[in-house]
Amino acid sequence: MNRPIFGPPSIVFEGRLWPAEEVAAVAAGWLDVLRARIPRTVRLTAMTLSNHPEAVALLFALSSLPLPVVVYPPDPRAWRSAPPLPEDTPLFIPPSLGELAPAGEVLGLRTVVLPDPRPGVAAMDAVGFLTCPGFVNFTSGSTGLPKPVYITTRSFLMQTAAIIEACALSADSAVAGSLQLSTHYGLGQALFLPTVLGSRLGLLPRFDPRSLLDLFASGRYTYWAATPMMADMLARVPLSARPAGPVDLPHQRRPIVHAHLPRVRRALRRQAQAELRADGKRLHHRGHRA
Repeated sequence: MNRPIFGPPSIVFEGRLWPAEEVAAVAAGWLDVLRARIPRTVRLTAMTLSNHPEAVALLFALSSLPLPVVVYPPDPRAWRSAPPLPEDTPLFIPPSLGELAPAGEVLGLRTVVLPDPRPGVAAMDAVGFLTCPGFVNFTSGSTGLPKPVYITTRSFLMQTAAIIEACALSADSAVAGSLQLSTHYGLGQALFLPTVLGSRLGLLPRFDPRSLLDLFASGRYTYWAATPMMADMLARVPLSARPAGPVDLPHQRRPIVHAHLPRVRRALRRQAQAELRADGKRLHHRGHRA
């Protein structure tokens, strides 16, 4: 039997634990619907990915099919791209985001709102998660319409393996996710990282400093994928608004700084010491010449 190499992580979301088996079962339960609604002639599938366990289950279900997966954010204003997706591309939307269906129809997409999940426990063993060729994310659109960017599944997994090695992470390294999963960094560092590790994902619906501190206070998290702006906002949370108990802050990985922060600090310290030694030698030689 073809057993999956990877499966969805366990997800802590709004105070509830979604065990990995439950997320995988929801994904397996949607497979028949997906297969029935994908024409044989299409070369892409698309979905709306929000920071919600059901949306994660849908992503993993689509990742078991032999087609690239286009990942749209939950804001339909970002769905217009250059070039646009081919018309009749099937766009799958989780039940909680069903109100977005008309936006997909306006773009000529074959929009399908998934039914309420019915876990397919019996079929779960036969699902090969993360076996699709790759994923399509979009640029921010700061220079015009968002542009699609294709990343192979293999590239995502290689990036994840590099992070695990650089940061010495293990199956005990829980990951805090405050990035939007529909972005390249959110997908790779907040979702696929705990997937490969087999660890827990603490997922926020959206970034909020107080909610993030509450998440840190609720359990031990080793790794936080974030942007510098998120780190700055977290640092500005007043003491009066912080949780009463101890907060164990994780190591933070900033997408703009491709290294583990403690190692960055050590590297900067070594660089500063080397520069001081070099300055000292130059002053010493100048003194001799004088």
